[in-house]
Amino acid sequence: MKNNSGFTLIELLIVITIIGILSTMLLPNLNAAQDKAKEASVKSIMHTLQLALESYAVDEGIYPAGNQLSVEDLFLILAEDNYLKRLPTNPFTKAPYQSSDSSGQIYYSYVDAENGYILEGYGRNPAKTILALSNY
Repeated sequence: MKNNSGFTLIELLIVITIIGILSTMLLPNLNAAQDKAKEASVKSIMHTLQLALESYAVDEGIYPAGNQLSVEDLFLILAEDNYLKRLPTNPFTKAPYQSSDSSGQIYYSYVDAENGYILEGYGRNPAKTILALSNY
């Protein structure tokens, strides 16, 4: 009599099915954790940008002006004047910031009446503000 010590096809199919079910349950949690980490990175970039803006204002007496100033232009101004050591990259796109980015976007608005600014940052959903910073 033979001693069959292997797995049957049914046993293998059951194990593969269980692994598939578990992976589909865990994948959304992994994506949510990755999005939270990327949002934390956007917040960190915004705080760095705020420090650079304050240093610029101390030296120049005014914040970079213009409501139409794009975030990439703002980063370039601050980098050229050595307020930023390097241009940050968007954690959602892994590319330099662009005004056309839909995820991880940062908006800068200069408020002339207050000689101030507002920074707004967004996560994967461009309709949800994750952080708003201002100096007034």
